[in-house]
Amino acid sequence: MTHVHTLAAARMAVESGSDGLAHLFLDFVADEALVRLMKERGTFVVPTMTVLEGVTGVASGRSLVADERLAGYLNAAENTNLAKAFPSRGLKMSVVVDTVRKLHAAGVPILAGSDAPNPGTAHGASMHRELELLVGAGLSPNEALHAATAAAADAFGLKDRGRVAVGQLADLVLVEGDPTAEITATRAIAAVWKRGLPIDRSLVAVPRNLGGEAPVQTGRQRREPGLISDFESAVEAEYGAGWTPSTDQLFGGESVVELAWVEEGAANSAGALHLKGEIREGLAFPWSGAMFSPGSKPMEAANLSSIKTLTFDVRGAGKFRVLFFAESLGQTPTQQEFESKDEWREVIIDLSELQDLKMDGFIAFLISAGVEPGEFELWIDNVAFE
Repeated sequence: MTHVHTLAAARMAVESGSDGLAHLFLDFVADEALVRLMKERGTFVVPTMTVLEGVTGVASGRSLVADERLAGYLNAAENTNLAKAFPSRGLKMSVVVDTVRKLHAAGVPILAGSDAPNPGTAHGASMHRELELLVGAGLSPNEALHAATAAAADAFGLKDRGRVAVGQLADLVLVEGDPTAEITATRAIAAVWKRGLPIDRSLVAVPRNLGGEAPVQTGRQRREPGLISDFESAVEAEYGAGWTPSTDQLFGGESVVELAWVEEGAANSAGALHLKGEIREGLAFPWSGAMFSPGSKPMEAANLSSIKTLTFDVRGAGKFRVLFFAESLGQTPTQQEFESKDEWREVIIDLSELQDLKMDGFIAFLISAGVEPGEFELWIDNVAFE
């Protein structure tokens, strides 16, 4: 399978012999040549329409949060994430809808997948939205159900599942209503069996909480105000999981970065953290920089409720940003931009001014280049929570 985000990348993947495509693209509607080639080669596609709807700036999962048939099984973090979307950049969902319609009409295999837990999605629940979007793009309800069951099993060579038949794994969902007539009936789940065993859904039911307020976890590590790193002799931190390079390659991008200790920090100190990298085109929301996690493991939440500001010294001409990750934000970070010059300067970020950022479940912050393509260099010193 090949992860694609552009029409050109999809064409390259199909021509190179990929069996299937993960995602579709928002730049152009698929042309007839690509559709014909995918049909000829039997290339399947998992369009992940629900996450692409989020990329257009629409919170694809908002309707799931409000659906009484699902609400009792969504926890606070899922409610929060389902109501989010990526920042809008003028991309149009109609491009995806038209491409799915053309591929389906040509007989290209369509599979159902949501790409959770991106903004606007949640594991499990978003499959219901994906089915609805597939129907809206020209599949019949029966065909959408097929995309989520037998078609997926066939594409991945799984001969023991995907159908209700003798000899198949008894992974079954019983719903009230007829999803072959109205696809959203899949949300009215009456019973579930996994490998023939009934699942007690009451064990996973949660109180409805549309506000997304998660309870404070008392067992997590608490961090107090103070120095994080002064980089006097190495790329080290006073606590937490330390500093790690982070780029959009995690989601199929091509941006790069290198972290290194260098001599001569701010105010003639012994050293600093040096970032050298490049923001490269190919992903709608690129990033490249250095991430710090206050928990004992990367991306482990810590209680920073007594922290009010983040401060650090920087040098290196350009526009940069800090991305903040917390449980209260779901899967979508909030960010603060800053401008750096050739001379050292101090950056002070008031964390209380960042929307929806709650410090009792703080996960990480990432000092990154901006979103415009190009090479960058940045020197960082004296990082502290105050």
